[in-house]
Amino acid sequence: MTQDTNLVRYGPAWPLARVAAPPPDGDGDDEQSPLVKLHHLLRGRYHWAILLGMIGLLGGAVPLYLTDAPRYRSVGIIQVKTVLPVAVYQTPDKFLSNHELYIETQMDFLRSRRLIDLAMDSEPWKALGRGTSEEEVEKFLESLQVYHPPRTELIHVAFLDRDRRAARIAVDAILDAYSKLHIETSSQEKSQVMRTREDLRSSLEQEIAQLNAKIMALGYDEYGTTDLAPIYAQKLENVGRTETELRDVRLKLAAAEAAARQNDGPLMLSEVLQLDQTGRLRTLVAYRDEMARRVEQLRAQGLGPQHRELNAAVASLRSAEEQVERFVEGFSRAPAGDRGGSPMAAAVERLRLQEQYLAEMLQREQTEKLRIGQRKMEIEALKREVEDREKRLEEVKRAIEQRKAEEGLDKTRISIYSRGDWPLGPHDDPRRKKAAMGGAAGGLAGFAVVVLLCALDRRFRSADDAKSAIGPVTLLGTLPNLPEDLSDPEQAALAAHCVHQIRGQLQLQLQSADRGAFAITSPAAGTGKTSLSMALGVSFASANSRTLLVDCDLVGGGLTARLDLTAHRKLGQILKQQGLVNEQQIEAALMLSRASGKRIGELLQELGYITRHDLDLALDRQRQSPMGVLDALAGEKLDNCITETGIAGLYLLPLGTATPHHAGGLSPAALRRLLTEARKRFDTVLVDTGPVPGSLEASMVAKEVDGVVLVVSRGEQKFAAERSLVHLMSLGAHVAGIVFNRATHHDVEMSGTRPRSIQRGGTSSRVVVPVEVVSDRASSRFGPVGRAVASYARAAGNGVNRHQGAEPDEPAESGRE
Repeated sequence: MTQDTNLVRYGPAWPLARVAAPPPDGDGDDEQSPLVKLHHLLRGRYHWAILLGMIGLLGGAVPLYLTDAPRYRSVGIIQVKTVLPVAVYQTPDKFLSNHELYIETQMDFLRSRRLIDLAMDSEPWKALGRGTSEEEVEKFLESLQVYHPPRTELIHVAFLDRDRRAARIAVDAILDAYSKLHIETSSQEKSQVMRTREDLRSSLEQEIAQLNAKIMALGYDEYGTTDLAPIYAQKLENVGRTETELRDVRLKLAAAEAAARQNDGPLMLSEVLQLDQTGRLRTLVAYRDEMARRVEQLRAQGLGPQHRELNAAVASLRSAEEQVERFVEGFSRAPAGDRGGSPMAAAVERLRLQEQYLAEMLQREQTEKLRIGQRKMEIEALKREVEDREKRLEEVKRAIEQRKAEEGLDKTRISIYSRGDWPLGPHDDPRRKKAAMGGAAGGLAGFAVVVLLCALDRRFRSADDAKSAIGPVTLLGTLPNLPEDLSDPEQAALAAHCVHQIRGQLQLQLQSADRGAFAITSPAAGTGKTSLSMALGVSFASANSRTLLVDCDLVGGGLTARLDLTAHRKLGQILKQQGLVNEQQIEAALMLSRASGKRIGELLQELGYITRHDLDLALDRQRQSPMGVLDALAGEKLDNCITETGIAGLYLLPLGTATPHHAGGLSPAALRRLLTEARKRFDTVLVDTGPVPGSLEASMVAKEVDGVVLVVSRGEQKFAAERSLVHLMSLGAHVAGIVFNRATHHDVEMSGTRPRSIQRGGTSSRVVVPVEVVSDRASSRFGPVGRAVASYARAAGNGVNRHQGAEPDEPAESGRE
């Protein structure tokens, strides 16, 4: 027993549809497997699936096989020879590409509508009576096959038809039409191509001549040559040299103008040297420098300061320096206006004239350079156009030569290698393929119809359906479908074993508690919940558990009706209420009854406490006022409301006077009080309630008991069980589990509840099999399942016997306290 069999409680916010956990006694992987789900759908219906699948298979295969026929194939071959003019073609690769392209063109031509119309218009084809409508043309094209085996010179023309003679005629018609159109088309194409190429050659030659004339006009007429690159390079050199001279003159002019703008202050020696246009200052500076070198040479020779030659050289140096200084000072002191007429002013003027001349010359040279450069670019562009046209002219001339070289070979390049052959046998037989496809589709359709019907059928058909519908709720067990006149010992043993297993799981769910109360309910009436209640009562009693059956189905009342038992108020209590006897007199009569075995009413009469008339009235009142669940809920002692069932340890709290309209007067507090008192007096309390959620008393009871057992049966709608579980979860009830009733023997075997001694082929004798099914009056009231449990317990020696004392069909304590 796993932990999954423990009591599970679900809150109202947990809808059943969102439960994702696998059922406790199922396999989570199987639940996710589509094959297992399909098996569950088809269980018990495989014969229908196979039957409809076979009908669909035959219905799809036979018509397709009979409405078709094998096709015959005739093949003709066209040879396209490889042409290699050595004078024209240079590389084999280029020719191979052209050859393949030519073959593809011929294949397209063989499939063209013009050729097909010509072939279908031939007399042999017309003799077949096929016609030339658009529909026939489409069929003709569908049957025609044109293909080229790689790396060959051959084109295969094939035709498929159900008539082998028609296939051969079609191939010959295609070949004849191709020969006729190819000769006609080739002649026209050759003439057109040659005319086009000759026109293109003349046009290219004229364009080349015109371009050469333009080149001569742009270069040779003016410059005497068409190669202007050297002339352009010389112009570039002249422009560069002129730019350099102009830049130097502008630097000198800037220096002279800067010196002329200084009205006051001496000028520097370097400035005067630039402004002096007479050259006198340069002469003086050169003489001074010469004297300085002379003095240095004499001193280097070791001449002393008193030497006459050294002194004369020093005097000349000083005189030269004074002359330079006086010239610079006199040049600087001259007024700005007077400087215009000075050598410096004349130098500035000359520099300006030189700058103007060089700038004009540079502009002329640049203009000439641009004109020559533009002419040069125009001539180069024209030369490129001439080269391009000369290349194209060369290609055209080569193509013309090639075409002339091939004229003698084209006549034999394409030939009919073989005409249409006579088909010796069918090329393909589509009947088998179509019949297989039709049969598969029909078989799958028939199978799918059964699967669809099974998927739409939302009834329980097996225990696996119950497992998949209840989600994580425990499947307590299965109950086999038993006949009312149960007589087979093996069936009885199987049913009893199933009930004992359910009882064992409920006892385990109580864990450490010694006493517990369970409610037995169902989604709808007629599922067998009352039978299960009675059978579980017998099972608990056989396990030495003092058990109370409570009939709380105020509408159905099946438990009370099936057992046909009623509880009556004790005779002593009736006489006491009437004031005829007191408590001491009743106690004295009870002691005498235990000793003598007489009824208490007879003893009270013998003792003189009551008369015979009083006794008869009390017995009538006892029979007319049955006790039951309403009295217990109203506060009556539980012992006064219950009755014995004839099974040792098993008692019943019947309906009594309760009717359906009493359901509105029930209260959870009264039910809680009753169950609390019942738990004190009994080890196990089994409450048979009405269906949920339709029964008001069932909802109240489910909230107060220790666990709820939901009974579903084969053939019941799944949504009803799901609705019941959701309702119980919303109440906060403890769902002990689900019992699947009216199960087949296969479901019982698959659930693993079949005893080993009655397994197919089993020989074990360690599990007791009853030798006969009991049929006494007490056991027969519990139905076939209850009888099976009683028989099993009796055969096992559990001693499920009737109580000694009053007969169960007599009023309780009719004469005894």
